[in-house]
Amino acid sequence: MARTPEQKARYAEKERQRREANREEYNAKARQRREEKGDHIRALDNARYANDERVREQKKEAAKRQARKDPEATREYLKRYREIPGNRERLLQYARQYRLDPEKRPRVLAASRERHYASCYGISTAERDAMLAAQGGLCAICQKETSFRSGGAAVDHCHITGKVRAVLCGNCNPGLGKFFDSPELLEAAALYIRNHRG
Repeated sequence: MARTPEQKARYAEKERQRREANREEYNAKARQRREEKGDHIRALDNARYANDERVREQKKEAAKRQARKDPEATREYLKRYREIPGNRERLLQYARQYRLDPEKRPRVLAASRERHYASCYGISTAERDAMLAAQGGLCAICQKETSFRSGGAAVDHCHITGKVRAVLCGNCNPGLGKFFDSPELLEAAALYIRNHRG
């Protein structure tokens, strides 16, 4: 006779509690199995991961769930993993191959851009594009047409507060930087140009 959803839920909860109560014992047995049959188990796992799309997706989802649940523990685990001899080189080699793969390169570049804008400016590429669209696709200073695709546009921000100001073209953004974002210097430069015009 099939169990009802309530019975299944109760069984799952009991099993979870039992595992929680015997966590140390389970972990010790798992460590022992890994030590005894480490290479064999790893080879089987790697073969399943390589050949079964469903297994790959399950493992990726489990890793994402764990990272969301405890990001600090995940960082510590990766740090320890990289310190194991040979792992750092293997990870670097994998990263190089992944970056150079023509099929994956656009995804790598897109992820890199997202990380860059998130870490430097606290915005996403979608927010960046919305800023430029709100400006009508024009530089906020010189009002010339600019685009992120051509590599000309740049997100301008205050170097003191870190606050994002607007989107500028590839000439105006470094120009402000050369004058150290100083209104006084920029006004003096404008006066200089006016006095020496013609």
